[in-house]
Amino acid sequence: MSRPPAEYGVPAGWEEDSQDNVTHVIDGETPDQWVEHQSGREAIVQWSVMSPPPSEPTEDQVRGAIDAGLDGMRSASPQDIGYLREATGMGCVGDATVVDPPRTEEVGEGYALRYAYTCASPSGPARSITITAYGWDGRKHSWTVSTTEDYWAEHATELEAAADSFRITD
Repeated sequence: MSRPPAEYGVPAGWEEDSQDNVTHVIDGETPDQWVEHQSGREAIVQWSVMSPPPSEPTEDQVRGAIDAGLDGMRSASPQDIGYLREATGMGCVGDATVVDPPRTEEVGEGYALRYAYTCASPSGPARSITITAYGWDGRKHSWTVSTTEDYWAEHATELEAAADSFRITD
């Protein structure tokens, strides 16, 4: 597998799986790359990147797309957020509650929307941070760290550091 056009850290000892044997579909598209890191059945980091668009957007268009996502997240209902996150990370079953308000941030060679939420998952109560970013070349990146609430309580500092480390590199 070629090196992804992003970098991020995960806690020591987590296992990486390139997911080459699985076809993922996100909003009707198959990502160019998908990488998953796991710590047993209690925590997961997922990263994916889509193909570049046919024409490279301007920086204003990239910022506009993320800013529109920010506006949408600020007005989203718990049901809407749970639906958006049902197939990501630990997976949500039902409503999700935002616990770290949506915000935008620079992420290396791109711009991102970031927020944290809690929800019921098939593994029990879960907590997640999700980052949706566009590189300046227009490629969409999705990054999520998701854990059980108990795991989060014990490892919050290193999980937040993993989220803070996410950067688009080209």
